[in-house]
Amino acid sequence: QRKVDLTGSVGSVGGKTLADRKSTSIATSLQGAVAGVTVTRSGNEPSNEGGDIKVRGITTIGDSTPLVIIDGVPGDMSSVSSEDIENISVLKDAASASIYGSRAAAGVILITTKRGQKERINISYNIEYGSEIPTANVDFVDITRYLEMTNELRYNDNPSGGLYQDYSQDQVENWLEYNQTDPNKYPNTDWRKLVLKDSALRCMHRVNISGGSKVIQTNASFTYNKTDGLYNGLDYKRYMTKVNNDINITDWLHASIDFSFNKKEANSPVTDPYTLVRYLPPIYAATWDDGRIADGKGANIYALVNYGGFNKKDIFQFSGKAQIDIKPLPSLRFSAIFAPNFVITKQKSFQKELQWTTAEDPDVIGGYLISSTKLSEYRND
Repeated sequence: QRKVDLTGSVGSVGGKTLADRKSTSIATSLQGAVAGVTVTRSGNEPSNEGGDIKVRGITTIGDSTPLVIIDGVPGDMSSVSSEDIENISVLKDAASASIYGSRAAAGVILITTKRGQKERINISYNIEYGSEIPTANVDFVDITRYLEMTNELRYNDNPSGGLYQDYSQDQVENWLEYNQTDPNKYPNTDWRKLVLKDSALRCMHRVNISGGSKVIQTNASFTYNKTDGLYNGLDYKRYMTKVNNDINITDWLHASIDFSFNKKEANSPVTDPYTLVRYLPPIYAATWDDGRIADGKGANIYALVNYGGFNKKDIFQFSGKAQIDIKPLPSLRFSAIFAPNFVITKQKSFQKELQWTTAEDPDVIGGYLISSTKLSEYRND
């Protein structure tokens, strides 16, 4: 219908607009694209494709997640590549969303994917490379200032103890010099630079085949995405295949057969470093001078991330749609739709009992490292 004839509120955004935003997440691409739609993310992991989507805020008691319809069938927004989308329409109020009943209480997001045209076969290949860069990082003081601040802290608690209660004046003034000759006894560890990266690479490869005749039109695509994380062992891969077929049997009988297959691989260390990396002081060593794992005050986040184990999650998703349309009259259509959807999730978590040895003897076990789940114990200590 013409927009002037609509009584409800509908927002629309083209697929090219979403693709130009170069995001692997459709939810993220919708940020700021449609008035009245807000998107917030609950985490920064590459595998966090979704987001908390609200259409005109919280509009109902309970679940305020809008209903997602993909080519006429309820589906998962993360199962579609942004390059496969023709357009997205958002039904914002009760008048426009009423045809979907109670499921539309929080709004409806209609996603239409690209289909084949009656033209010669077109084959395209796209490749993109980019990087994920943090908006801001916390800056830390250097080792000398840390020693001074620790002494100031103790002095404020107990002025009678003097200015150098934890670290002597010689240590404060000469720690960096001593570090050059004896790094095991006088460490100078920048935990953030040791564990976190300044940027993370990502890439996308996509092959698309589109075309057809008067009888059959096909649009098929294969998309591969990989996004690295900001620390070792964190990455996310997606393999997405989407095929849409339209079959014009007669003037009054039309059929369509669509299917998609997605595989998602999410890898991460068993320990999230973002908390501990901000609390570990620079006076504790991550490794001894010969490369062996050091104690790190029992919370060596460098060792936990790189050697402490891993989480692996694989998601296999197959969805399809077979539809037959019968039009006995130009203004009357009967449709029959069969739309199966199968999801298989495979997860594995492996955590090692990671030990550290003393600086003097590699055969002497000094203790075992804690994970970030014991951060409260570490902070209390």
